[in-house]
Amino acid sequence: MKRSHFYAWLGLLYTLAVFGLAWHNWTGSSTQPSLQLQIGATISAAFQQGGRAALINIVGNLAAFAPSGWLLALWRPKMRLWQIGIIGLGLSCSVEFGQYWLGYRVVDIDDVVLNSLGFGLAGSVARASQRLIQRCTREVDRGDSS
Repeated sequence: MKRSHFYAWLGLLYTLAVFGLAWHNWTGSSTQPSLQLQIGATISAAFQQGGRAALINIVGNLAAFAPSGWLLALWRPKMRLWQIGIIGLGLSCSVEFGQYWLGYRVVDIDDVVLNSLGFGLAGSVARASQRLIQRCTREVDRGDSS
């Protein structure tokens, strides 16, 4: 199996797992969906509350799609970073629309912001690490030929 195919399959499986976790009805309730459309409200509330709530909400949302962003950048190394960011935004919006449609989760704009940011940052770090590895590999190759 080619390395790029491995990245694609692993990214797809991880992304599907995230969607499954995000759309699961953890409480068993059947309430109406609630919308939180004020940017920064949930993030600032988590910081004010501190501790575990901040960790779960902020770090968890940043990390949720980060592996998908990383794997996408490895799978498609010529894809531009803005394209990776748009894909992350689309995936995050899909999760939130699904939560609204299912009707028992809170649809939060801050989740979209944090998920997209984590996706894009991970893609950027993956891209930077690829460049660093290529540069180091070229230097080692040049050193061996002397």
